[in-house]
Amino acid sequence: MPDGLIVDTAAGHLYWTNMGNLKANDGFILRSDLDGRNVTTIVPKGATFTPKQLQLEAKSKKLYWCDREGCA
Repeated sequence: MPDGLIVDTAAGHLYWTNMGNLKANDGFILRSDLDGRNVTTIVPKGATFTPKQLQLEAKSKKLYWCDREGCA
């Protein structure tokens, strides 16, 4: 299930986190167009532990996220 969500209206994208299964260490981050099309993996499964909230810094175009377990 999606957890953290951020809307980038300037670029026309949605970004969201999915914590995955805590025991499987398979959290990930995805992006899509505002209409839900063109889903793209930003951070693949297992490259982050349990990603939660997101923040997009518009000027630098950097995406930041918090990890529930403190591993990222």
